[in-house]
Amino acid sequence: MEAIRLETTIEHDGRIDVPGVHAGDAVEVIVLHRSTRTKSYPLRGTPCTYANPFEPAIPESDWEPLA
Repeated sequence: MEAIRLETTIEHDGRIDVPGVHAGDAVEVIVLHRSTRTKSYPLRGTPCTYANPFEPAIPESDWEPLA
């Protein structure tokens, strides 16, 4: 089954026109409202930087060996 991604607005009569799909074709339809989809991942697309990612979180002098 070929996947077709389409972002569109629902027509006033509730119809969606999908190019390449004809009457009688068997399809699976998943509808996502844009307002709910964007709230799921609020940090998606924001830059993420790490300052010294390989440095220890606390200084070595704070570590105590187990007796």
